[in-house]
Amino acid sequence: MTDKQPHSSKAQPIYRLLALGFLLMAIVPIGILSINLRQAAWDDAWREIREKHQLLATNLAAPIRIYVKDHEAMLGVLASEIGQYPGNEAINEHLKSALNHFDGFKTLALVGIDGRLSAYAQSNDAITPLSDSLFANEPYFIRTRASGNVTISDIRPSPINGQPAIIISQPVNNAAGEMSSVLLGELRIDLIEELRKKIKFGKKGHSAIVDKRGHVIAHPNPAWMAEMRDLSKLKIVQKMMAGKTGVTEFYSPFVKLDMVAGYASVPELGWGI
Repeated sequence: MTDKQPHSSKAQPIYRLLALGFLLMAIVPIGILSINLRQAAWDDAWREIREKHQLLATNLAAPIRIYVKDHEAMLGVLASEIGQYPGNEAINEHLKSALNHFDGFKTLALVGIDGRLSAYAQSNDAITPLSDSLFANEPYFIRTRASGNVTISDIRPSPINGQPAIIISQPVNNAAGEMSSVLLGELRIDLIEELRKKIKFGKKGHSAIVDKRGHVIAHPNPAWMAEMRDLSKLKIVQKMMAGKTGVTEFYSPFVKLDMVAGYASVPELGWGI
């Protein structure tokens, strides 16, 4: 008699294939589930990031708008009062008194329709000597004189000292309801910067405010504020200039990093946050 023949060696690969098949059937669904869970977690995290950045930008836009619009209203009240004053001397005193109560203004100036300065006051005690025709060619003065409407300038060098300035120009009507002059109020940018600095998030997170031309109004880099740096070539700034609001990724030339940023426009001003 002969010994029984061992199992054929050909049967061994079949067992291995079956075992491998069962193993794959167990691993693949788990792997797919793991990938889906990871993607869902990433989507949730990204959505939270977008929402927070968007909320920060939108929350800063509201107080900026209120700050500017409140001071526009203050200037309107002052213009109504000035229209009833008969002489420049009384107007000068009234402007000085107004600056003591309107702490958002650095200077106030009354300019006649002919472009000549008739009254002026500044927030500090020293009065800067000014030319009578200092504001005659300023675009915000010209626009208000031509239209009879309030004008808010872009960030621009102050005609008084060359420092960055935002000026609100308000028509002044006399007792007959005719425009007799234009009242100019230079806003304090340091107060806008104080509002900006309250937004802090992340290790290198920062906020910035630009005007409708994309020039810096408020920024954590003081040098960029002083030179009114033009950021209009950045895509995120271009979106704000177009009046859009959202969240995007962009390369920040300030911190030299790719960053996630929420952005919001202030439609009535044309500014971007």
